[in-house]
Amino acid sequence: MKSEPKLLCYKGELLLDALKQERIVESEIFQSLRSKGYSSLNDAEAIVLETNGNISVIGKIDTGSDSVLKDVSGRSANVK
Repeated sequence: MKSEPKLLCYKGELLLDALKQERIVESEIFQSLRSKGYSSLNDAEAIVLETNGNISVIGKIDTGSDSVLKDVSGRSANVK
């Protein structure tokens, strides 16, 4: 079974089902935001659980240029 990065938050909205499935609590998300210099969920375009267990915070990206999220599980259901 191949592991894929998992979307945990998109455009300021925590994806609670994904958090529960991956056994990640909100405080871990907030710690990741703080460690990257973000003060709010709204400052991040997306938060991703990487295949190595790290949590990546992706800042706001230009419309139509979300290519860094192309291999992230859960993306298609949340990107409009």
